[in-house]
Amino acid sequence: MIPKKPSILLLYFAALSVSGIAKAQDTNSLVEKLSGGLEKEKAAKQTSQFKTRGFTTRGISTTTAPAVKKETRSVIFTTRGISSARSRGVATAISATDSSAPAQIKQVTAPAENPYGGAGDLPTAPGEQAYEMTYAVDAESQLKGEIKFPKGKTRIVDHDSVRFLIKVAEALKHPTLQDQKFVIEGHASAEGSAEANQNLSQARANSIYDLLVSKSYGVDPGRLLPVGFGETKARFPATSPESALAEDRRVLFFRLVD
Repeated sequence: MIPKKPSILLLYFAALSVSGIAKAQDTNSLVEKLSGGLEKEKAAKQTSQFKTRGFTTRGISTTTAPAVKKETRSVIFTTRGISSARSRGVATAISATDSSAPAQIKQVTAPAENPYGGAGDLPTAPGEQAYEMTYAVDAESQLKGEIKFPKGKTRIVDHDSVRFLIKVAEALKHPTLQDQKFVIEGHASAEGSAEANQNLSQARANSIYDLLVSKSYGVDPGRLLPVGFGETKARFPATSPESALAEDRRVLFFRLVD
């Protein structure tokens, strides 16, 4: 007997099924990346809770829980840029006296040299009144490279970036991550003035924040901290080819940790 050919409808539903599996795999891979050392963090907390119960053991070796790979991130703003840095709910999320806040801001004197090692200059002049924002992230959770911007713009550059952002939103709402907080770091390429690039990078972080908390994406705004780094993390000098400079017009995601 000659087997019947599959119907067009059957092929359609099969394609949908494969597409759904691929989508789930994409989302799950992002969840795994954004989780970083989350399991280590949970294990460390469980170990700490066990040790505080007052039990003593004799002849039993205990294993110390692996530590989360923390990284302290910081950026300096001028007095002209601080209001922009506090926009989109950041003002309520940051307190210089609240140790539980996801980030801290303190007044500093801008250093004379760029401490970040990037291609650009500091967004301040030596001796100018400035503020430094500092926060800790899970270094293993860094998500990068998929959301790009045109030169001098805050809109996403292409459909691939939009599709990736949709998957990021799905990952952020996944049960594994739904109680975690994240920073959205905006970055700019090195050409142009440092002040303009600071404002541009913050606007880029804000634009991604706005999309993620919109009704279409549905992420809780209290879980996101948008921060602009200007050109301080630029990897290529302003004289680089356009293809290289385009790589620095980006946003990064990190999971915030205590």
